Amino acid sequence: MSFFKYLHQNPFYSESKTIQELWKVVRQCNKTINFTTGDKAFDNDQELTIGLNAIKEFVMKIKSGTKMNKGKFAYFNGIVNNLMDKFYFDSEFMGV
Repeated sequence: MSFFKYLHQNPFYSESKTIQELWKVVRQCNKTINFTTGDKAFDNDQELTIGLNAIKEFVMKIKSGTKMNKGKFAYFNGIVNNLMDKFYFDSEFMGV
C-alpha cells in the first residue's frame, strides 16, 4: 500500500496538500550516504515503511492532545528522524 493511499483512507488526514508535505518530510530526512553514487540510507520500500509508521505515531499523538510547540511539521520531522535512527541500526530491517 502506498503512503498516499494509506493516508487518503485515514479520515484524520484527507487533505492532499498536507499529505504531500508530510511525504516531503520523510523524503528529506532520508539522507544521502554516498555522494558519488547518490545512494540514500534507505531504499523506497524502507522509506515507505518508515513513513507509514511515522504517520501512525503522529496521528496517535495528535488525537491524544500532545502539544506541538514548534508546529506539526517540525514534530513530524522529529518522529521521522527518530524512526530512521532506530531502523538504521536494526540489522534485520536493513537486510545486513
